[in-house]
Amino acid sequence: MYTTPAFTLAKKNIGEDDREYCFFTKKFGKISMIAKGIRKPSAKLSGQLEPPRLINISFVSANNKKITGAIVKNSFSNIASDVQKEAIALYILSLINQFIIGETQDLKLWNLLKETMEFIDKAEDNNSVNFAKLYFITKFVQNAGFEPNLTECTSCGVVNVLGPKIVFDFDKNSIICRNCQDQLKTNNFMNLNLQTLKSLQLLFGKNLDYLIKNELDLPILNQKKALNQFFQTYLKTLKNIY
Repeated sequence: MYTTPAFTLAKKNIGEDDREYCFFTKKFGKISMIAKGIRKPSAKLSGQLEPPRLINISFVSANNKKITGAIVKNSFSNIASDVQKEAIALYILSLINQFIIGETQDLKLWNLLKETMEFIDKAEDNNSVNFAKLYFITKFVQNAGFEPNLTECTSCGVVNVLGPKIVFDFDKNSIICRNCQDQLKTNNFMNLNLQTLKSLQLLFGKNLDYLIKNELDLPILNQKKALNQFFQTYLKTLKNIY
């Protein structure tokens, strides 16, 4: 018998009474399991497996992944009762489902996910919830090994690129200085202002405690529209590579 903490990432119905669940677990990474008879009116497990709850799941063996039990460790009741919080939490879980492949333990990602969900659950306003989303995406990208170059022009090597006109080349995963922008050979780029660049550098360079303690979340959120646009294109490009 195996037991592990887990978050539900996705589910799909099988046959008349069964359902397949995809979990991100602390001990085994991303795994799929069958819950027999869970769609029957008398089934007890159905509500316990709904995202974004943190649960302890039990299953028979590595070769026979049938769920035998589930205990809710944290229901994240504040997320469940708030539309904005729930939408962000489910988006974060969907990112893991899209990008993580295979049954490989990843404690760094597990701790990041748990930390982010706890932060969202305790958040007192939508600004904090939106900040948590940006923070998670940043650290998720770092954990995947695709951290962007935000300090050095990939074409000429000049460091500490600043100025009113900064370009990020998504194909090269790097900023391009003003002098090299005429050499761009892609349409997959974005113009960044200095404030957006500094916000990205803070998100990638600092941890959550530092950003909150030093009240840097609100200056970063002032660039929310540009940052959301950046990460939307960044994740799309990353998905094509993965």
